[in-house]
Amino acid sequence: MNTFLRLGVVPALVLLFLTAGCTSSRWQYLRTRPTQTATTKVTVRTDPSGAEVSINGDYLGEAPVVVPVMYNVEVKVYGRRTVFPYPQRETRELKTWVQNVFTFSAIKTGYSETKAEVTLRGNEEREITIKLHPKQR
Repeated sequence: MNTFLRLGVVPALVLLFLTAGCTSSRWQYLRTRPTQTATTKVTVRTDPSGAEVSINGDYLGEAPVVVPVMYNVEVKVYGRRTVFPYPQRETRELKTWVQNVFTFSAIKTGYSETKAEVTLRGNEEREITIKLHPKQR
């Protein structure tokens, strides 16, 4: 058994326990990249179709309508150092969409105006359907 311990099993286990909690440092903020622009292609449909559609009060056209919606993206870069299995620097990016909530509204003769609030996140394609309700007499 003494020979077994001298061969390095105990030193290896001690080293493993010492480095187990020290494999990496905490994530730290490094920098913010220049603001980017994201575009989401939004298809707006209404039920019934043919309603006049607007976004944040700006007229888009008659439904169905396809509109590219642009907004800003802030990218913050974080980094940390890792030790295991070899020393290196690791970075991650955290995206934050700025002013990415839009209000779509639809109106048609004989129906009440209906609004839909939509949150967009990234370069994606979205489809929304706004259900109109008949006006009560």
